[in-house]
Amino acid sequence: MKKKDILIPGLLAFSCARGPVQEYITTGPLVDEDARVQLAVYFLPTPSADPIAVLATAVAELDPGLHLVDTNAVRPEIRQMARRMRMDVAENYAPPEEGLIVRSGFGVSAEQARAVQRCREALVMDFAYPRRQM
Repeated sequence: MKKKDILIPGLLAFSCARGPVQEYITTGPLVDEDARVQLAVYFLPTPSADPIAVLATAVAELDPGLHLVDTNAVRPEIRQMARRMRMDVAENYAPPEEGLIVRSGFGVSAEQARAVQRCREALVMDFAYPRRQM
């Protein structure tokens, strides 16, 4: 009998050993009462038109069922989006790192990823959906 003939079955026996069973999924619904998503659009250069107004027009035309609100409800009953401009991007709402943008941004060049790091303004949109509309 060769050494490897003993080693492989031994490794299989140890790798199949079971520890204590743990419950990872609790009972009840697996979906929360609502879903929330935040999306930011970083501007470079500074936009020539008011992004909030442009967004309101686009939403009215493309998705009139999406309600624009100042602040999303704690438990939304309708699909809604709160939106705001951030003028403190460098200090408090920095864009993703350059390397991440290059790796995950389809069609984004390294030069564009570097340029985003110099943004001063961002339009932040907070979406909230009730479970029945997910």
